[in-house]
This record gives sequence, structure tokens and C-alpha cells, in this order.
Amino acid sequence: MPEQELIRMIRRMGTGIGDDCAVWRPSPGWEIIVTTDQLVEGVHYLDEKMTPRAAAARLVGRGLSDIAAMGGDARLVFLNVAWPQGLPEVWRVGFLRGFGAAARKWKVAWAGGDISSTSGPAVASITAIGEVPKGHAILRIGAKPGDIVYVSGKLGAARERVTPRLELGRQLRGVATAGMDISDGLSTDLHHLAEESRVGAVIEASRIPCAASGAGGLDRALNYGEDYELLFTAPSSTRVPARIAGVAITAIGRITRGRDVLLDGQPLVARGWEHLR
Repeated sequence: MPEQELIRMIRRMGTGIGDDCAVWRPSPGWEIIVTTDQLVEGVHYLDEKMTPRAAAARLVGRGLSDIAAMGGDARLVFLNVAWPQGLPEVWRVGFLRGFGAAARKWKVAWAGGDISSTSGPAVASITAIGEVPKGHAILRIGAKPGDIVYVSGKLGAARERVTPRLELGRQLRGVATAGMDISDGLSTDLHHLAEESRVGAVIEASRIPCAASGAGGLDRALNYGEDYELLFTAPSSTRVPARIAGVAITAIGRITRGRDVLLDGQPLVARGWEHLR
């Protein structure tokens, strides 16, 4: 199927494409938040183990998870693909249909993108745009000593299908002092949050909600990544419910004045995912 036929097929899916740019007017009193992510064959998925629809849904979920972590409302997504010429048409069509289905599921507009070819592995990238009330974006820089450290859901499952915690993120506006999604593993992402806030943290292994039991379950929860749950902090004086938007919330530790990140009193080594390591 040539490029123009692919584009016509995408338009028939009800997308808003057709012009050189998308025109979008954010709500008055809101700020725009933008993120980008990509899916590379052989790095983020293996085509013989993941269907094209599942791969597309995963890409949408990864992009929208960043919007959720900021407490935003997702509005638009854009898809860029670079596909080798030998990629079967059924795979390409399945991927596009899966992307459209995922966008509809999360109620965001598929507003455009680009199609290209490559001599390497298949690559797809998403740009997601959302909005958040002015001054209410949940950043990584707001954690304060004495704040409680929380995570959502269970960690270490590395689910194939990503469920962005959009409603949870919205309900954390005005509650969380800092936050991010857990994509590289709790050990690594907690270091990211502490570094950006210029604080330390002490967490307890027994409090971490692991998807599997035993030492292996703890290792997966700390280091495997791909959880796309939310990691956030809130003042100790704030009552944070045990469930928000139907998702379990667990307190796993607290923020400290030092710069060390500790697990049961010992240094927590960041052993999560790092692309260039």
C-alpha cells in the first residue's frame, strides 16, 4: 500500500488530519503540556511476540502516562512512523488501526503525524499534548523533607498493555508536591525525583507493593520498569486515601534532607532501565 493510500485510510478512521498543522485552542486559564516517546522494534517490543495492535496501544499508553504524571488532561496525539519496506502490509494496517482504537479509548484526538521509510528496524513515535490548570502541573521538583513517598498499583508486573493513570493524575492536582510515572524502574525513577527536588529519600522494602512475592518480586518491582504507575510525594499532614480513582495507593517511605536514597537504611542503587548503559 503506497503512502497516500495509507494516509487516506487514516483519514477514514476519523482523524483530524489533512492540513500542514493541527489547530488547537487550549482552555482559558490552562497551560499546555507536551511529551514525546517512541517504540523501536527489538528494543521496546519483538514483532513475533506482540501483535501490531498491542504495540500501537502500548505506544499510546506510554505517551499518555507522561500526561497523567503531570496531572494533565490528554487532548491530542501525533504519530510518526519509519517502516522498512519489507514490513508486511497487514502489520502496518494493524498498527494504524490499533493506534486509532487506543486514541479513541482514552478520548484523545489523533491530530496528525508523518510516514517515512527506513533501512533499519521499525520505529514509531508519539507526541502527546495535554493541558493542566495554570500552576497545577505536578513536577519533579517539589518534594520537601518530611513528605511521604507514595506509589500507585503494584510494581514489577511489566504489563504488555499500558494503562495510563489519567484520572489518578487529575485527582492528585493540589495533593502531590512532586511526581512522575514509573517507566524505568522504581530504583531509577526515585533517584530521578530526588535529584530534581534536591532531596533524599528513605523507603522500606516491606511496604513496596510487589506484583510477585519473594526476593525476585522485589527485584522486579525495583528494577524492571515498564510499570507506568505513578510515583509521587505529599505532605505528611495531607490525608491520602488508600484508593484514588479505583487505584490502590501505598506509602513506601519519606523524603529526607540529605541527598541519599536509601532502602531499609542501605544505599539504593539505581539499577533500572537505561538506554545508553
